[in-house]
Amino acid sequence: PKATPAATPPSKLVTLNRLFVAPCGLVTLGIPDPAAALPGTLQGVQCSGDLQQGNYFHCIARVDETPDNVLDANVLCYIDAPLLSSAGPQDALPSFADGAAGPPPPPPYGTAAPDKLNGTVDKANQRILLTGCFENLGGSLGPNTLVALNIDAHSLKGFTNVWFNRSIAECAAGEPKNPADPPTLQLDTVLTRQAINFDHDGDGCSDYDELGHGKDPGPSKKNCGDDPYNPYDSDADSNGVVSIQVTQIPADVCQNGVSNQPGVSPDPCFGPDESAGGGDDLADGTLVPGFFFHCIANNTHDLGTNAVTSTAFCYTDNAVLTVNCEVAAGATGACDVFASVCGDFPLADASECGDGLKESPPPEPFGDMDGSHAVGTGSYDKVTNVITIDTCFTDVESFIQGPNIYARTKVNIHTGVGTVQIATARANCNKPDFADTVTFPVVLIETAEQPPDWDSDLDGCTDAQELGQVAAVGGLRDPHNRWDLMDMWVNKSRDRRVNIIDIGAIVPRFGATDASGTAPINRNSDPLDPPQALTGYHPSADRSPPLLGSNLWNLGSPDGQINIIEIGEAVAQFGHTCA
Repeated sequence: PKATPAATPPSKLVTLNRLFVAPCGLVTLGIPDPAAALPGTLQGVQCSGDLQQGNYFHCIARVDETPDNVLDANVLCYIDAPLLSSAGPQDALPSFADGAAGPPPPPPYGTAAPDKLNGTVDKANQRILLTGCFENLGGSLGPNTLVALNIDAHSLKGFTNVWFNRSIAECAAGEPKNPADPPTLQLDTVLTRQAINFDHDGDGCSDYDELGHGKDPGPSKKNCGDDPYNPYDSDADSNGVVSIQVTQIPADVCQNGVSNQPGVSPDPCFGPDESAGGGDDLADGTLVPGFFFHCIANNTHDLGTNAVTSTAFCYTDNAVLTVNCEVAAGATGACDVFASVCGDFPLADASECGDGLKESPPPEPFGDMDGSHAVGTGSYDKVTNVITIDTCFTDVESFIQGPNIYARTKVNIHTGVGTVQIATARANCNKPDFADTVTFPVVLIETAEQPPDWDSDLDGCTDAQELGQVAAVGGLRDPHNRWDLMDMWVNKSRDRRVNIIDIGAIVPRFGATDASGTAPINRNSDPLDPPQALTGYHPSADRSPPLLGSNLWNLGSPDGQINIIEIGEAVAQFGHTCA
C-alpha cells in the first residue's frame, strides 16, 4: 500500500491493512489498552518535520502491563529512510531503503534481536510513558539510539523523542547524560492496537509470540522466531542463506573522557597521558569504533541426521585492521604489518579499514577471494533449537589475524542470536580448546535468514550462488561485491549470464570516460539504472582491474574509463552464468 497523496494533511489518517498511513512517515509501536490492562500490540503513524516524506520507521512492539501500571515492551524496528542511509554506488552493498509507506522495507531482514522499552501508565495525567535504548546500531544512528514515548492514553496520540549517537553508558541508563539535552528528532506519534493473534509475516507465529521471548507468557510455539517481519525465522530447519553480525567489541562514544567498551585498555577516550581528566581527553560525543565481523553464509541442514554444513564469506570491520591487506599493500601484495594495520605512515591509510560500526559491511576495498569459500560443519540440537558449527577460515592474508582463523558458533535458529568464539592467528586448522574462555572469549553473534533467492549486491547472482565453489555457475564470488559479474544491460534488461552479447554491449562504449567524474553520468551514478544509449559512458560497463591477489572476476568499482580492461574482464568470465 502507498501513502496518501502529499497534499493530504498529516492529521487526516487512512486505515489500510490494519496500519494507519500518513504522508510523512510510518511507525508501528505497541502498547496495551490502559483501561483493560491487557497485553497487546499496536500500530500507528509518526510525522516529523525533520524526516521528510519518504523516510520512515516501521516498528512492531509487544507491551505487557502489570497490575501496578508498569509497562515492559519488546520492540523491533526497521529503518526505511534514504535520508539516514549511508549506502551509495561505491559502497559494498546498495541501499534497500525505498522510502515507501505501507509494508516495511524489503529484505534483507535484520539480524538484531528486539530491544526493550520500559515505562508506566501515568493514571493521574492519563499518559503512557515508555523509554529505552536501541543498542549496537550502525550508520548515522549508531552506536546507540535513545527513545522516549509520551502518549495520551485516550486518543493514543503523542510524541516520541529520539536521541542518536549515544554512549553505552547512556544506553544502559536509558536516558541522555544531560536530561536537558534536546532530542535529535521529535516525532508526532499515533498508536492503534493490533489483535494479539495477528501474524504480520504469515509464518505461523503471531507477532505477539515472536516478540514474547524473555517474557511471561513466552511464545506459545517452540519454533517461533523473534522478527514479526521475517517469514523465514519460524520454520523447522536451518536451511538457507543467513546474514551474520559478530560483535567482538561494541562501538561507543566518549563521555567525560571515558569509554565503556568492555575489555579495552587503555581507554580509547583518554588523551596522550592515558588517564581520565588529564585535560587532553577526547571530546564528549567522539565516536569510538568497535570490532565486528560481517558475514553471509549458506547453510545446508540434513533433516535426517541433523548435520549442518555452512559455507561463509566474512569481512573484518574495525578501524585498526585492514579489510584486504593485499590491496592495502599495493604492488608488492605483501601482507606485512604495514599493510595489515591502519594508522600514520608507513602504516595503511584509514580508508583501508572499516568504520567499526555494526550492520552494513565496509565499503571498498572488497574482501579477498582467491581460493575456495570456508566450509564449516556441525549439528542441530532439536531440543534447544541450537546449531553448533566449527569453521576454519584458511589462507587469511593478514599479518595480525592470519594465516588461519578458527570459529565455533552456537546459534538459536529461531531467534538468530547466539555466541561465537574466535581463534585468530592459527598456524593450522586444529581445533582450539574453546573451554578456555579467557583466551577465546565468548562474543555475540546475531543472524537472520534471508529469502532463498536473495541477492545482497544485486549483481544477478544470488548469495547462495556466490557462495558456491564453481565460478562458472556464479561461485567463488563475494556476495558483498556488486561488480564481480560482467552482465551488461541489453535492451534495458540483464540476463544474469556473460556471453558474446555482453562483450558486444561493451565494445560500442570503448574509450568512453566520465570526464574524471564530472560527466552527468559518471562512476558514482546508479549502475542499476539502465543506460538510455548504446554508446557513451555508463558505470554498469565500467570496472577497476581485479583485486590484487583475488580471482580474475573479483573486480573493483568503476574507475571512470571503459577500455580493453573491461573487454578482457568480460572475456575472462565468458560462459559464467547465474541464470
